[in-house]
Amino acid sequence: MSYQKFFIMMLKNKESIRISKMKKLLGIIVVIIILFLARTIYSDHNLKKVIGACILAQTQTSSIEEAKQICVDKFK
Repeated sequence: MSYQKFFIMMLKNKESIRISKMKKLLGIIVVIIILFLARTIYSDHNLKKVIGACILAQTQTSSIEEAKQICVDKFK
């Protein structure tokens, strides 16, 4: 194998490694964005669930309207 072929092969190998690293980085960035969007979308859903559970617990000691006000003030 001549030196020219060897150096060309090494350059192609470095280029493929660079592309592989870029793909991994792009994949990580996409996953982070998806997780951020999922958290943003479902945070309101989780808050409604927590407030609903709090209202159920508070209605044992007070009226429904008072329970709603207590829970909304507590979690928002």
